[in-house]
Amino acid sequence: MRYLSTATVLALAFMLVAAPSYAAKLGEPAAKLDIAEWIKGDPVELAKGDTTYVVEFWATWCGPCLQSIPHLTELQEQFKDQNVVFIGVSDEDAATVKPFVAEQGDKMDYRVVVDNDRKTYAGYMEAYGQNGIPSAFIVDKNLNVAWVGHPLDGLDKVLAEVVAGTFDPAAHEEQKMVRERQVALVNGMINAAQEGDIDAVNDAAEKALAEYPKEKDLLGAVAWLLLDHPNEKIRNPELSLKVISAALKVGGDKDPMVLDTYARALFDSGDAAKAVVEQQKAIELAPNDEIRAQLTQTLEQYQGGN
Repeated sequence: MRYLSTATVLALAFMLVAAPSYAAKLGEPAAKLDIAEWIKGDPVELAKGDTTYVVEFWATWCGPCLQSIPHLTELQEQFKDQNVVFIGVSDEDAATVKPFVAEQGDKMDYRVVVDNDRKTYAGYMEAYGQNGIPSAFIVDKNLNVAWVGHPLDGLDKVLAEVVAGTFDPAAHEEQKMVRERQVALVNGMINAAQEGDIDAVNDAAEKALAEYPKEKDLLGAVAWLLLDHPNEKIRNPELSLKVISAALKVGGDKDPMVLDTYARALFDSGDAAKAVVEQQKAIELAPNDEIRAQLTQTLEQYQGGN
């Protein structure tokens, strides 16, 4: 299986967070944790004070959850000295969760629990209309829900602001509206691609580039769709290269996933030599051995001309 780039992950994230309607509102008190068993880490109770909590819902069978686990581990390590506690909640039984967590070892280095008859799930996922996992909730020091979303879609930035006391809910809502417009653009592009409407796909890509030239992850999602769609008629390496090159100018040159997409666009545009160079850069920036191995496999394909 080829390495999932930023574009692939974000395209999935866009579909997962496509503006659900929900009864509970951000800023309201968080539900208590109702846990059947603590699988990893010492038990804790949500309590007002100096601690910020990240309550994340996941499952062993969930592919996107496997992508987010290393990121959550990195964030737990990053914020461990700032009184941030991560708790991964599964509604599976302990017999399923325990061996999975044991196999993950240090890759899943935060508290993991089994929900009590989906009662915690109801207090968070159902209350906030979240239908897809992984989904993460930030519970601030006053035990209010400050944020909900995909763990790979803004959690790190918002968490830093919540911990620092600089989180601005109004600004966040404005950003959310912008993101919803981006969601509509990407989903419209996906739908057009499914219908085989080449002009609409290309127009959407140009629109993304014109309206969101500094949105690195959005540009990555658009560029990847132009490279890897099952319908070969939709693929447009030259336009993809134009889009992903813009992402490089806004921090993408330090992002292994953007570089991975850039190398693919180069290769599919006929520049195998430069694709090899850029893929090597992506490998050097890989965050772990698993991703490094997958990137290396792709490099070998480029070197072999495949």
